[in-house]
Amino acid sequence: MVVQPNIKLMVPRISSSPFMEFLVQLCPISFFSFFFLFLSVRESLERKFGKHGGAIPVVPTSEIQARIAVTSEKDIVHSGLAYTMERSARQIMCTVN
Repeated sequence: MVVQPNIKLMVPRISSSPFMEFLVQLCPISFFSFFFLFLSVRESLERKFGKHGGAIPVVPTSEIQARIAVTSEKDIVHSGLAYTMERSARQIMCTVN
């Protein structure tokens, strides 16, 4: 008798693609990079124009929110792959120089 475990039941994350798992590991880094970028933009605006009415909100435009709303897993994977490949190529070129 051969007992074959149900891998999806034991490890549910196995069912997604390995590259998606790689992107999940990158997301916190990317998220915090963008978060600090937005904070930097807001602080720059506040230094330039002052905080007369409180903090200056930096919010996404309706166009960006619409793009986020229709983004599929395929779009996220392709975007993450393009970003990773571009960053790797730049690092290789810097190392060569």
